[in-house]
Amino acid sequence: MISAKTLSVAFVMDSITTITPAKDSSVAMMRAGTKMNVQSFYMGIDDLFVEAGRAQAITYPLTLTDDPEEWEQMQAGLWK
Repeated sequence: MISAKTLSVAFVMDSITTITPAKDSSVAMMRAGTKMNVQSFYMGIDDLFVEAGRAQAITYPLTLTDDPEEWEQMQAGLWK
């Protein structure tokens, strides 16, 4: 069985600057995952690409906060 501490989930979403966090289902899933020690990653459609016949993505680790104005802290992108 995989420990929840090792689980990471990537979300392909609209631009994070244009969503309404209180109404967004992806943000709700991220918040639920945070309670179970799941690491959430964000990526937009433009972050997906194919290289050498393999699907790739640039992902951005997210930390959610309780502040409605500054509700997320996004770290530098990682190539996966």
